[in-house]
Amino acid sequence: MNAVGALPEEPLAVSFVPGIGRIDSAEWDACAGTADPFVTHAVLAAFEEGGVVRPETGWQPLHATVRDAAGRLVGAAPVYAKGNAAGDFWPERPWADAFATVGGRYYPKLLVGVPFTPVAGPRLLLRPGAPPHTARTLVAGLETLARENRLSSIHAAFLEEVDRRRLSEAGWLPRQGVQYRWDNPGYRSFDDFLAALTPKRRGNVLRERRAVAASGVRVRILPGDRIRPADWDGFMRLYEATHRRRATPPPLTPGFFRRLGEAIPGRLLMIVVEEDGVAAGAAVRVLGDGILHMRHWGGDGAHRFLHFEVSLYRTIEYAIEQGYAAIDGGHGGPHKGQRGFRPALVHGMHWFADPRLRDGVARFLEVERANVRQHREALAARSPYRARPMTGAGQGGAGQGGPDAGLGPPS
Repeated sequence: MNAVGALPEEPLAVSFVPGIGRIDSAEWDACAGTADPFVTHAVLAAFEEGGVVRPETGWQPLHATVRDAAGRLVGAAPVYAKGNAAGDFWPERPWADAFATVGGRYYPKLLVGVPFTPVAGPRLLLRPGAPPHTARTLVAGLETLARENRLSSIHAAFLEEVDRRRLSEAGWLPRQGVQYRWDNPGYRSFDDFLAALTPKRRGNVLRERRAVAASGVRVRILPGDRIRPADWDGFMRLYEATHRRRATPPPLTPGFFRRLGEAIPGRLLMIVVEEDGVAAGAAVRVLGDGILHMRHWGGDGAHRFLHFEVSLYRTIEYAIEQGYAAIDGGHGGPHKGQRGFRPALVHGMHWFADPRLRDGVARFLEVERANVRQHREALAARSPYRARPMTGAGQGGAGQGGPDAGLGPPS
């Protein structure tokens, strides 16, 4: 509603597009910006073209677009109709079961976020200079889509503060969780980092690193433009082997990783550990503006401490050498808290069509938020650092209900 005497709001049109390939990449990226690679057109296309996102896996793209009267794209959001809970990192089974007991159908639901990517970032993507009511129009369009299609709910995942505020103003319910984050106060070397740890933790790190060094493996650090097809093949072999040991199907495909490598080579890093010329472990990292995102890991399972060396210590070394302010530790991993990562709150927002479901979830979330805060405080009390105030608290993105991230399953 406009104030008396105010100019009328510019008309905006919201539509939903069943595939990122149907949206011009330059237009989308004009809204998404360049700071967060995960919401760029190229990365979202890699999920779809690589066979990860498709109705058979429970993901139907329905990307939101907002256009002004001239047809210019001024707002957008990565949106998916979800037929199950796979790959969105939101433990909602109690909600779904409770809704079913009163005759409701929880799935499909809408998810605003990036598939298999529990990483904080922008979700309501606004072009610079977009009309002031663009975000409000986009949120109203999401709610209308859900109502008209009798969808139970909308979930905005891993949110930055500005989107949390916008959705809170629209009456959505907040949720919190805990992930791990490493902050760089200005270390000049890995030794500086070690000096900040308690003697016990410093000794553990040194012991683990010596064990890996004594095994005779060789470590290679590969910027994205130096990652060869053979390197991707070796990583995929290890990634799939890791999932076999966990008895979980690998959610990401070779086609996805190949497309990712082609799409954002300047934003990728691969850390490879070889034994006798054969990859024994490998980790993929995504480079944001000032923050390094731990993403995917694969290992042969034959080398003790190799995961810590590659996923944590070599990643920290690289971040210090390149001047990154922080490392997003991603989903899962109490072991990260013992090796220099700190617990940080992550956030999400939720909308429900049925008042019964909304009221029940609201009561659940009120209790859960208190539990999450207590859990984070308990984790912080076990800090591996010598007495010193915790930094990075509350930084991070949308949440899930418990501890335990960027593209894909745990790093």
